[in-house]
Amino acid sequence: MPAEVGKLTALVEAVCGAHPECRSAVLASGDRPLAHAAADDLQPRYLLHPADEEARALRPRTPEALRRAMLATQSTSGGDFVDAVAEALAACADLRWRPEARKLAVLFGDSPGHSILHPVLQGGDAAVRDLDVDTRAMQLQQRGIELVTIYYDPPADVGLEDVTPRERLVIHARRQYRRLTSLPQLAFEASSFDPAAAAERILDLDGPIARGPALGELIEIRSEEDWEPARSKSVARESTDGPG
Repeated sequence: MPAEVGKLTALVEAVCGAHPECRSAVLASGDRPLAHAAADDLQPRYLLHPADEEARALRPRTPEALRRAMLATQSTSGGDFVDAVAEALAACADLRWRPEARKLAVLFGDSPGHSILHPVLQGGDAAVRDLDVDTRAMQLQQRGIELVTIYYDPPADVGLEDVTPRERLVIHARRQYRRLTSLPQLAFEASSFDPAAAAERILDLDGPIARGPALGELIEIRSEEDWEPARSKSVARESTDGPG
């Protein structure tokens, strides 16, 4: 996908232009093999590529080196619609990020990851899964890593949007990519993606951002029998535990 790789390279180049000590890594997610699938075209080449953790390391890269690394990544098929996106996000969280650095993960693709709360349609996920994509996205946020998604929406001439249940699978993937972002304005679609505008939007955000509201609780005492006589009959208490 030379055109899409060019856009991704331009995005990283624009973001790193504002941060001279920028480092980057390229990681591809495949899928888990299906136990009862014998056909070669249903067997994935890899779960994560590169498999060696050291080869995924964040390091200074020129835009051309980054482009070559992406173009050299082999594509892989799988036996179902869901891919190892959750495993890829978990691997991103475990990279050796510098504590003081601003951290950014860019997810690009068209296949969703396994989700417990928002499962794919029946038949779309046929492999046994270990990780949940929403939990892995939250893990990134907890480690101060912002998540940008670029959903590779099918070209109009493919016609997937007009085929049911294929249409619903496409809608599911698009919604998941939007949901996983740190902020709604960090969700993009490949067909309309402008690297310069996206980089400007990213750089306008100042540092780590929160994901979701703070968890809290409200307690109201309605009877003096439930509280000490000297205290107020109604009390509001707010907890700061949880993500915020």
